[in-house]
Amino acid sequence: NNLFGTIEQDAKRRDFSINSLYYNPANGHLIDFNDALSDFHKRQIRSLIPLSYTFSEDPVRMIRALKYQVTTGFKLKYDVKKAIRKNAAMIGTCSTSRLTEEVSKILASGSSCEIFEKLRKYGLLAFILPCWAQYASIGAVSDSLKALDSKIREAVKEGRSIAKEEQIYAFIKPLLVFDSSQDMTPDELFHEAFRQTKILISPMTPPNYELEKAVDMVLQDIGIKRTRARKSAEARAPKKKPNTMGRKSAANEELSVVPAKKHKKRRKKNPKSGKIILPQEPKTLAEEHDL
Repeated sequence: NNLFGTIEQDAKRRDFSINSLYYNPANGHLIDFNDALSDFHKRQIRSLIPLSYTFSEDPVRMIRALKYQVTTGFKLKYDVKKAIRKNAAMIGTCSTSRLTEEVSKILASGSSCEIFEKLRKYGLLAFILPCWAQYASIGAVSDSLKALDSKIREAVKEGRSIAKEEQIYAFIKPLLVFDSSQDMTPDELFHEAFRQTKILISPMTPPNYELEKAVDMVLQDIGIKRTRARKSAEARAPKKKPNTMGRKSAANEELSVVPAKKHKKRRKKNPKSGKIILPQEPKTLAEEHDL
């Protein structure tokens, strides 16, 4: 039930002032209904929606505020900081799918280390990633995320992108533990690492084929390679549906390519006259089936 209105009404519904500017391509002017330019000059992030209910109405706005703070270098107004700390637990009421999407965006941002640190500082991370949050302050975790951020920023400059499994790999690699005293096959090691990964990122639900590839990358770092790794991950990857727009359906195409099965004519004798009777060709698929 989207509400459509004027550009000014839309601007008033934005979460933060720095996200409410409009650009007129006809004359190159910026349109500002919320005194957002003043906030840009002050380098501050101000909520347009009353803080008494903005974060309870949509808790993901707290994540957005901290992401803006990191990516712009602006400061949060004191009342925004206070409201985030007060409503931090509300982030746990968001759907798993939405939080999974937000974590994915953070990993791909090129500033994941700083953003996760802000989420931890304001008390949100424990509700988003309860298990992973316990180890977020470990040096190896920070180093891995910083390396990922550097890699992503470099890729952006070159017009490339970093695969999702590489991002997850950097996220989980420092925290997977293998017991060297146990004699395990590559497949057994994979299943153990996959189990640990699911616990670490719970309740996030990224596609399993991305997790499998990430786990295989971790195993390759310690010299272990599964023979079925590639086939298993590819089998889980989403397949593109064939485009049948403007053509016959796949079923019709199959019928048009595969020739109809020919039935041998069987000669029958009329028990009374003794004459041989040739069966008639079926006229429809139903008749053919009955024969």
